[in-house]
Amino acid sequence: MADIAGNIGMIKIKGDLAGNVGTDSGQVISESNLAGISIGGNLTHGSGAGSGFVSSIGTMGSVTIGANVEGGSIRAGDAIGAINIKGSIQGTASNPVVISARGQADQTKTDLAIKSLTVGFNVKFGFILGGYDLQTNAENPDAQIGAVKIGGSWDESSIVAGAQDSSHNGFGNGDDAMIGGADNIDIVSKIASIVIKGSVLGSNASGDHFGFVAQQIGSFRFPGHHRPHRSHDHRCLSARDRDIKTEHPGSTRDPGCLRVSPGKFLLLSGHR
Repeated sequence: MADIAGNIGMIKIKGDLAGNVGTDSGQVISESNLAGISIGGNLTHGSGAGSGFVSSIGTMGSVTIGANVEGGSIRAGDAIGAINIKGSIQGTASNPVVISARGQADQTKTDLAIKSLTVGFNVKFGFILGGYDLQTNAENPDAQIGAVKIGGSWDESSIVAGAQDSSHNGFGNGDDAMIGGADNIDIVSKIASIVIKGSVLGSNASGDHFGFVAQQIGSFRFPGHHRPHRSHDHRCLSARDRDIKTEHPGSTRDPGCLRVSPGKFLLLSGHR
């Protein structure tokens, strides 16, 4: 583990950053700001608690992972720059991959928590959380996420900006709500765009939920579908035979339909 006080420049690791049986093994932690990190291989969680972990109490610059993120975490107490994972995000139900950031240390007209996310292949059990602190507590209702591009499939995973799962039973159902606390009325929590080149799937299990959650999503594209989505729209994006259910907080929408209504969160959830 590298736990360093003060600001840290760019870190380059040619191979893997891997946890093992040791608690907090395979970690890089900045007690202030981290200019960025490049890992040539995998970021991997081991069997030890807290392993396979990159974090910064303040801001974190660009993040590049040359292969996969396997159960590890990338978290910032403020904002994270562009994230490029050249392989896949590979979590499990018991150990999902968490990428989280609270937001800008000083708000301007925007509050970009995660500049962008690009994944070369698939995402499974990944949670991308804008507006969350290092312990994944929901803190910032104004958090925004930039462009999200997934080269393969999206499976049992969620992207969230400025919203919380009120009942802790998964995103993508009627109890999701705006994060409480100070809300800048001039800033809307949003995801700039989502492009998924493969399938979008839920799980075989009953009772779990997954979603794309924000006050505004600029556009959403997956195979055969491309629609703009803005907070004042009321449009439907058919999911065809993918059995994807969509809902708004406090109401139920038709299965297989992705909708946006004024002042509502956009949620996408479903089961195979």
